Amino acid sequence: MGFNGMPSKACEPCREKRRRCDFKLPQCTQCVRAERVCPGYRDGFSLRLRDETSAVALKARRRQQRDRAGAPGSKLGGCTTVPHSPAREIPPPISGYTLSPSIDACEERLSFSPTLSRCEETKMPHEDDPLGIRSLSISPDDIASTYFMHAYAHASPFSYLPELYSTLPHANHLTLALSAPALVLLSENLSLPTLLPLAHTHYVKALTHTNAALSSPRLATLDSTLLSVLLLSLFEALVFRGRQSPVGWNAHVQGCAVLLRLRGERQFDKSLGWHMYVHARGHILTSCAHRSIRALPELDLLQKHAARLANFGDSASIRVGSVLDSFANLRASRKDISVAEFVWKITDLNREMGSLLDDLGKAAPVQVLDISSLPGRICAYRDCVTIYPSRMIARQWNNLRLLRLFLYEDLWSALSSRGNIGPDEPPLETPLGLEWPQIQQQATYDAEDTIFNILYGVPYSIELSERPSLSARCLIWPLSTIAVSELAPLPAKLFAKERLKFLGETYGLVQARESIHMVSEGEEIEDWIHPSFFS
Repeated sequence: MGFNGMPSKACEPCREKRRRCDFKLPQCTQCVRAERVCPGYRDGFSLRLRDETSAVALKARRRQQRDRAGAPGSKLGGCTTVPHSPAREIPPPISGYTLSPSIDACEERLSFSPTLSRCEETKMPHEDDPLGIRSLSISPDDIASTYFMHAYAHASPFSYLPELYSTLPHANHLTLALSAPALVLLSENLSLPTLLPLAHTHYVKALTHTNAALSSPRLATLDSTLLSVLLLSLFEALVFRGRQSPVGWNAHVQGCAVLLRLRGERQFDKSLGWHMYVHARGHILTSCAHRSIRALPELDLLQKHAARLANFGDSASIRVGSVLDSFANLRASRKDISVAEFVWKITDLNREMGSLLDDLGKAAPVQVLDISSLPGRICAYRDCVTIYPSRMIARQWNNLRLLRLFLYEDLWSALSSRGNIGPDEPPLETPLGLEWPQIQQQATYDAEDTIFNILYGVPYSIELSERPSLSARCLIWPLSTIAVSELAPLPAKLFAKERLKFLGETYGLVQARESIHMVSEGEEIEDWIHPSFFS
């Protein structure tokens, strides 16, 4: 539901001063002349959707209240109103998310049972529908799907979807799989818990339809099937509660691994297939690294093929995948190698990651600002703020920095003889032996620098963001890691905890509130936290 006028796409300072904005990148001319940071331009389509839907919905609700004395079938503004029925009971969890042996007779039967993460059942009376979405002729599914594509996707791992979704043929399980997380996101943005039962219902139906697709050798390898599994994993990441192991999310990630292998090299023939491969592989390798298990050998062969045929994406995505793969395998082999070999492999991987960050800095430079140059009240660490060319690039920077921080922590733990590796040192005459006394101290310095760079970018995703309730989600994992890191200075830990508390209280991010309890009660990151980075 949009409004027929043309809202201004100009930046906020130009709108406030009623000045003509020229929409130049990275900053408009008016802001450059005024020596202030241009906050960016508004998306006119999503603006019309967000603002005018609310206004029209409220108008319809007021009209409905005035006509409440009439018959239930009386007309309101050209629409016929029908008495609301109570919310349907949410179906029980589906425990048959299986890969049928018919796809490959030689395959061992794999069974995935993602848990249906349920919130409390919510009644749907009129009082809980302040925007009157249920009274509109347009369906909540359509509103949520449009919101997903135009407000959420561009700064998320699904950044490729708005452009390529139209290339897919219609599939019922894909439509339901998209509606489920979209409704959750819309529910959180509008503070409408009444949309959650519908989201859970769509999730169960999508899971059922996806099972049916997986039982067919032809349907299992389609793009729509893999995309449905990725969307189902997003739903699990969004609604996950309780600080237990993310069984549902892990199950969908395992399903992605099986599908990538079944799809083989043909998935790289199309742009959508290439992007979904990069997306799914990031989930798989992050899960493997977090649980210290080796990545599937079959995926290594696909990675090499993707590197040769990276005609739909940049080489940086392939390099990040290679670094993640090496990190997962290194963590998995930690108990089987000596300290010297482990440290040598970490330093080698760290050099590779440093080269990748240098190349990313050239392709997508980070701009460092002083807090005094920014309008409004901004909570910045050490009065320093960094801004990025886009929200997606900010996510990529933090992903690599967080991975590098894990490297430093593993290195520091190994050299402190607190890991599961026997204490042995390399010979002094070797290059590693000469550097050995300074390695731990250098790791501490480098870790602090990495932590500072993560914290400098926090305001970009909160105060300087047009949609902080969406962009701030990817901060939960980095902030939680810093809050419990032994390499983080105390001021950095306190800042990270305060920002987590702010995210939980201000934007209602339940995972941020639970993270505060986690860092207050223990000294280690629990294994449920990392899916929040992919939501």
